[in-house]
Amino acid sequence: MKKALNVIILFICIVGTIWLFRYPSVPDLLDVNTAQLNTLQWHLPDGVKARIGKGTVEDMAYAPDSTILAVASSTGTWLYDTNNGNELALLTKNREGTNSVGFSPDGKMLATACGNNLVRVWNVKTRKLMNTFFGFRRGITGITDVHFSSDGKTLAGWSPYGMRIWDIEKSVFKQDMNVQLERQSDVRFHADRISVVKGSHKTIRYYDFGIETKKEKNDIQEIKDAHKESMNCVAFSPDGKMIASGSRDKRVRLWNAESAILHKTLKGHRKPIVSLTFSHDGSSIASISEDKTVRVWNVDTGRRKHTFNANSEHLHRVVFSPNGKTLASSSLDGIIHQWDLKKGKHKNAIVGHGSGFASKNIVFSKDNITAATTYGDNHIILYDVNTQEVEVVLTGHKKRVNCLSFSSDGRMLASGSQDKTIRLWDVATGEHKKTLRGHSKQISHVVFKDTETLVSYGGDKKVRVWDVIKGRQKNSFEVGVFSQDIGFSKDGKVALSKNRKDQSYSLYQWDLDTGSHKTLSKQIKYTIQYYFNIPVSSDGSMLAYCTDLEIVVWDVTTSKEKKIIPEVTSLFSSLALDSEAKMVVKTDIDGIIKLWNVDTGDKINELKNQYIIDGYGKDTKRQILQIAISPDSTILVGGRADGVINLWDITTGKRIKTFMGHVGHVTNLKFSPDGQTLVSSGSDGTTLLWDLTELSLKNSLENL
Repeated sequence: MKKALNVIILFICIVGTIWLFRYPSVPDLLDVNTAQLNTLQWHLPDGVKARIGKGTVEDMAYAPDSTILAVASSTGTWLYDTNNGNELALLTKNREGTNSVGFSPDGKMLATACGNNLVRVWNVKTRKLMNTFFGFRRGITGITDVHFSSDGKTLAGWSPYGMRIWDIEKSVFKQDMNVQLERQSDVRFHADRISVVKGSHKTIRYYDFGIETKKEKNDIQEIKDAHKESMNCVAFSPDGKMIASGSRDKRVRLWNAESAILHKTLKGHRKPIVSLTFSHDGSSIASISEDKTVRVWNVDTGRRKHTFNANSEHLHRVVFSPNGKTLASSSLDGIIHQWDLKKGKHKNAIVGHGSGFASKNIVFSKDNITAATTYGDNHIILYDVNTQEVEVVLTGHKKRVNCLSFSSDGRMLASGSQDKTIRLWDVATGEHKKTLRGHSKQISHVVFKDTETLVSYGGDKKVRVWDVIKGRQKNSFEVGVFSQDIGFSKDGKVALSKNRKDQSYSLYQWDLDTGSHKTLSKQIKYTIQYYFNIPVSSDGSMLAYCTDLEIVVWDVTTSKEKKIIPEVTSLFSSLALDSEAKMVVKTDIDGIIKLWNVDTGDKINELKNQYIIDGYGKDTKRQILQIAISPDSTILVGGRADGVINLWDITTGKRIKTFMGHVGHVTNLKFSPDGQTLVSSGSDGTTLLWDLTELSLKNSLENL
């Protein structure tokens, strides 16, 4: 029996060793070039003194000589040295995000498809803009992909609304082609035609277009029931003779484009296929899957050549270098991995991208500004904004970090994760202090009540109060709502939850010491946005919320209505409260910002967002989504859906400054205690720090 057990153990060890050797994984983030997180401050917008994060990744392309990797991101196009992953340049103009990138065959030009329906052509050597071409006027998605012809004389850009072709040599528009391209599409250029393939549910459709005639050269061909489940991606081989399809059935299939006969079925992925691409010589194909792996296959034999563990289930792009020596994969967490195909192992990682840098967890201390952001799912970065350098990378969570909170003195950071734990960190040293266990499901909220008490909420629908000094739970109580239906005041003293009853919501105020709750007197209709309408004043004494016909200011201390302000609200209404000035602020889709005194209910002022609304659709791009009030209560800041930030003088009602830096929604605004720095985060995955020194000085002199 003992001998048999030893044999089994030996067998397990051998299998484990083979597995680790066969499927190399990425190294820990601490082992890669974390110095890249100290990104150079390329092309900072006017008024910005520092940028945290490079934006989310949309697309990638290698230069023909394989020395440069171009990355299309929400902040522009980044160029990287493929040998070491270091930044070479940021190509951007007019706050444009980039959807797609493509090199010319000679590598001298780079085309970028921008989110505003423009295609720009850059000189790769000088990094200078050469040409700008206009895409389709209709549609909001813009040009989604760009591609040079094989001779480099023609450039094509396409969107769901069609394809547009430009003559590069003459720098003029050439023709439009009525080609409807969905997400599951691919295009291949030939000397006299363009081939298009689409994947729709279980059917593959493909056909040719003549470049000069604009007409289909061949009838549309179909491959029905290509997979057992719907397809996520399709791709042409470089010569257009083969089609690859990836499906939710975990299979990759290779088809002969001329005969529509199945060539090979590639099995091995354990979850749905996300994306795939052929190597430049057509001999290999790479596929990525929700199973966190990147697999490389031999096209002729269908055998698997490499399997790489990327440690991210959110993989979304993969591309071969032209020389066939390197493969790059990217994921929604912002990390780009390069894989050495000759050695079959990880080459390097390009870091600094990802939505985690749009952090709401910014703490201001007396001597410096520290930002905490989540990165690479289960990593946390502490960033010194004064020196613009990463201080430390915190590791320890086994799964994604959902929430962060600094203690009031800025000395401790709490992190809540999908691994059901809360970790406490020393901000100065990065040392892990304690792990708090008690939640039976993932943590969604953490907030410090004081330097010794932490409040948390999780998927188990329970509020738990912790003694962070002793590292144990003080008390808990059940609220019984989903994570998105509860919020906490900044000081951790008040919890607010909502429960739906028919077509309206009732609001509850929770006492975090006793677990008791009181019902707020007015109900909220389902049309009102919950998060925008429940601001709590900085001292925690008041909160405000909207009904359909009024604004209610609630006294947290007495649990009674403090003031009711008659004001019609809408789905787009949002509120802010100021304790010092005793002021409530409301913005709406009509562009008017109103301010009232919370004691008397009298209107203080009315500010204009200064844009025109036309018709039912309205100008939602310039809608104000976030509001912040300066510490001295003299400046109101509004962050819009188009990324613009406006500043108004509350006393005069005049707009005194406009900042343009984000690409997309402004998701968070916050002042430093001295009022000299404004921090904004955006849906583009960046956090910007705006210098208000001159503005603060000017206001101080005027007030004096």
